[in-house]
Amino acid sequence: SRMRRAKDVLVVGGGLLSIGTVERQVADGLPAAAVAGYLAQPSLPDTIASCRLESLLHAAGTDVPLVRGPVGANTGLAYWAAAEAT
Repeated sequence: SRMRRAKDVLVVGGGLLSIGTVERQVADGLPAAAVAGYLAQPSLPDTIASCRLESLLHAAGTDVPLVRGPVGANTGLAYWAAAEAT
């Protein structure tokens, strides 16, 4: 309803978040074919999949809630704050 009313929310790709500059890095020690395959995958500039951001924030030790299903305002704000602080 907020999207209809305020027209200030844009969902891109169903699970992509626009978060500013994104740098893709590949872990050391991976086989060359795995690296090439990963880097060949298309991506939209300055976006990250929401599930990937969630995993990275948990790995970084932030105190964000687990997400199952639709995200409410409080959860969204918690992730926003954690992403800004990390």
